[in-house]
Amino acid sequence: MTLKEIRSNVARIMHDIAFQKWSRQIIDSFINQVQYKICNPRHELWFLRKTTGIITSAPESDGTVTVTQSSTAITGSSTGFENAVGKYDTGTVLVTNGSEKVTGSGTSWKGNVEAGGYIYLPDGNSYKIRKVVDDTTLLLESVYAGSTASGQSYHTVKPVYFTIKDSQVIYEVQACASDTSLTIYPAYADDGGSGKNYYIYPYGYKLPDDFRQPISVKQGGETDTIERKESKDLWGEVTDKTAQSDTATYYTIDKRYNRIIFYPILNDVYKFDIEYWAEVQEMVDDNSEPVIPEKWHELLVLGTTVKCMKIDNDKRLSSFESEYLAILQDFLVQEGRLDEYDQSLGVYTWRE
Repeated sequence: MTLKEIRSNVARIMHDIAFQKWSRQIIDSFINQVQYKICNPRHELWFLRKTTGIITSAPESDGTVTVTQSSTAITGSSTGFENAVGKYDTGTVLVTNGSEKVTGSGTSWKGNVEAGGYIYLPDGNSYKIRKVVDDTTLLLESVYAGSTASGQSYHTVKPVYFTIKDSQVIYEVQACASDTSLTIYPAYADDGGSGKNYYIYPYGYKLPDDFRQPISVKQGGETDTIERKESKDLWGEVTDKTAQSDTATYYTIDKRYNRIIFYPILNDVYKFDIEYWAEVQEMVDDNSEPVIPEKWHELLVLGTTVKCMKIDNDKRLSSFESEYLAILQDFLVQEGRLDEYDQSLGVYTWRE
C-alpha cells in the first residue's frame, strides 16, 4: 500500500467513523505496514472550560459524641450521622476474593457514591473506593480480602472527615452503621469522654469528570482568585487544621479522586467559579458524540493528511497545511471559543 493510499484511508476512516477506539486500531494497522507513526490531531485540541460549584452544607455538628482513646468507634447522642456522611445502601453486591471490582445489583452508584469514600463489605472491613465506573461497578484501592459471595448487603460513605471541636486531629470516616454509630480511621488519639462536640465535614468538592488542571478559582461573584497550594504545603503551612470560615483562603487539588479542597473548612453554603483545562473525552461506541461539531470534521481529515505529508516530504504540504490552519482558525473564531495558541503546551485552546 502506498503512502497516498494510506493517507486516503486514514482520512476516510477518521471522517466516516469519527475516532471511535476500534477505528484507531484499523488506522494503526495501515500505518504499521510502512513503519511510520501518525498522531491523532484530535488530541491537539484541549478545552478551556468554566463551571460553578456549590458546597451545599455546613459541617454536621448536631448532638454530641462519646469517644474512647485508641478506639475507632464513635457513638452519637441525638446525632444524624447517616445523612452527614452520605450513607448509601440500596441494592446488594457481588464481591470476589482477590479482586478490586465490586458489582452491584439494584444499585445507582454513579450519582450517590464518590471516589475517595469507603464501602463497608461483607467481610466486616471498609475499603476505599478508587473509582465509580457506573451505577453497578466500583473499583477498590485494594483487593477484597473476604470470601466470594453474591447478594450481600453493604453500605458506602462519601469522602468526609470527623474531628472533635477544638482538636487538631482529623479522622477519615470509614463506615456508618446507624445515625448514632461511626467508624473512623485512624483510631482516636486524644483523651476519651462523653458529651463531646464534634464536626463532620466533606472532603472538598467533586470536580467534573473531564477536569485536567485548574486555571483559576474564585469565590462566586468575586474577581479575586483563591491561592492554590500543593496538598503537602497547604497542610504543612496552616497551624489550625480544623479552622472554619465562610470564605476560602487557599485551595488544593486531590488528583487521585478529582476533588478540590478549600481551607479554612467552609462552615456555610459556598459557591465558587472554576476555570480549567478539560480532557478530550474518548469515544467508545456508535452513539458517542464527537468533541468537534460535525461540520468541522474535515478539519480532522486535513490535519491527519498534513501529518502524513510531513513524514512523506510531500511537495503539496505547504498548500495543505495553509488550508488546514486557515480552517482551524475559522473554526475557533466561528465557534466563539478562540482563546490562544499555547506555545508551551503546543495546543490550540478555545472557550466552551
